[in-house]
Amino acid sequence: MLKKSKIEPFIFIVMWTFCGVTSCNKDDSTTDGNELQKKIDEYNQCDEGLKDYYTPAEYFNMGVAIPSSFVDNQGKVNLIKRHFNSVTADNDMKWSSLQPTEGIFNFTNADKIVAFAQANGMKVRGHCLCWHNQVPAWIFKDGDADASKELVLQRLTTHITTVVNHFKGKVYAWDVVNEAIDDAGSYRTSQWYTICGEEYIFEAFDKYSSLGLELQITEFDVSVYTSNSDPESTYTSEIALKQAVAYGRFFSAFRDYKNDITGITFWGLADDYTWLDNFPVAGRKNYPFLFDENYNPKQAYFTVINF
Repeated sequence: MLKKSKIEPFIFIVMWTFCGVTSCNKDDSTTDGNELQKKIDEYNQCDEGLKDYYTPAEYFNMGVAIPSSFVDNQGKVNLIKRHFNSVTADNDMKWSSLQPTEGIFNFTNADKIVAFAQANGMKVRGHCLCWHNQVPAWIFKDGDADASKELVLQRLTTHITTVVNHFKGKVYAWDVVNEAIDDAGSYRTSQWYTICGEEYIFEAFDKYSSLGLELQITEFDVSVYTSNSDPESTYTSEIALKQAVAYGRFFSAFRDYKNDITGITFWGLADDYTWLDNFPVAGRKNYPFLFDENYNPKQAYFTVINF
């Protein structure tokens, strides 16, 4: 059972979503270049964005994951402010960024994102308190020896308490334990699990109360590739159509479950910057978002807002 929290009043269950485009029928997403340009021209003449079509009152918050550097890029800032009412730090709140050395915390970049969000009336999701990647090696060491379970759990508690207290009142939801389950549905054999077993998960969540948990879609993007063996491709009209249909189907499902879903967070802003350019295939350019490399809306965007 989870004990009552003295740090934050709630936490959300999150869902990781990553899919490639698939073969499909044209549905209502088909368009030619002239039609798309006309839509873009109309888009540039108005101010509405995703957060206006999907309001929190009727649907859910619309979020985006960003690095702190985006705050200094006016083109990116304009796009964020138009479309999103929630932001997540893509890397700047991860353990390796906040506490690379034991006991020495650096909140500079994370605070910059939070300040930007507060100045623009946006919510902040915290990502993430415990993960098997981007975690310093010192956590699992005691001098030259492996750290004991007790020491690792003590460090976990200290980190979570320090970080959550630092952002108290500023971050409304946290990804507490990220990707603890592998693709086969078993506990991931991370260093956390090897040393502590499943107890590290309960220790992390022990800071939160067992209130009704809400569903959020986080780390959302739609790759244009369906296999690691797919060769690099330019963003063709055929791919654009398939991606638009895929996005349309996802958002149709999200709307169907609007009473259960409280937030959708894209793991990136536009196609000029995405982690998928280097994962799972390094150097293979990807185009997973609703906005292209020049921040123009793609056909997928118009499919998402046309309902």
